[in-house]
Amino acid sequence: MDGGTGNDRTESVSVGMVFFGQFIDHDITLDVSSSFEHINRPTDITNVRTPTLDLDCLYGDGPEATPFFYHASGPFAGVKLITGVETGGHAQAASDLPRVGNVALIGDPRNDENRIVSQVHLAMIRVHNKLVDRIAATANAPEGHDLYEAARQETTWHYQWNVVHDFLVSMCGQGVVNRVLSSGRQVYLPSEPFIPR
Repeated sequence: MDGGTGNDRTESVSVGMVFFGQFIDHDITLDVSSSFEHINRPTDITNVRTPTLDLDCLYGDGPEATPFFYHASGPFAGVKLITGVETGGHAQAASDLPRVGNVALIGDPRNDENRIVSQVHLAMIRVHNKLVDRIAATANAPEGHDLYEAARQETTWHYQWNVVHDFLVSMCGQGVVNRVLSSGRQVYLPSEPFIPR
C-alpha cells in the first residue's frame, strides 16, 4: 500500500476489514427470492434492505415492530438492544449474541454465519448501548423513544463515518475515496450484469 494516497488497491488489507465488509454487505443487501432451483434474473431480484448504511440489520424494524431485539423492562425498555446476557443459558452468554436455543435474535441471521461477523454485530449492539448510557447521563437527556432515536442516530453516524473513512480507504485507497467525495459517484450500468475481473 502506498499510504493511502494512490488509486491502487491494497494487498495488505487486514482480515478484520474483510469481515467488517461482510457486515456492511449484510446491512445494505438481502435477497430473499433467489433459489438454486431455478434461473434467477438479476433484474427481478428485489433488495429487502435499504442501501443507506442505516444499520437496519442491527435495529430490525425498531422497538415497536421487533420488540424482541430490545430490553423488555427497566429504565431502558425499548431503548437498549439485548445481548446474550439477557437471554443467557450458557457460559459464554456475556460474549454472545442474544439467543433462543441456537438461533440468534438479530436483524439478519447471516450475521451469525461465523463467529467473527457475529462478534462485529455484538460490538455494534454494545456501541449502541454505550451511547444510550452516555446520552442518558447528559443534562436534559431525552427519555424513552427519543433516547432510543438519539442513540440510534449517533451509532449510525459513527458507523457511516467508519465505512467511508476507514473501510473504504483500506479497500480502495484514499485517492479513490477523495475522488468520489469531491466529484460524486459515477455509476456504470452494464447491459448484462457481470463480476469484474
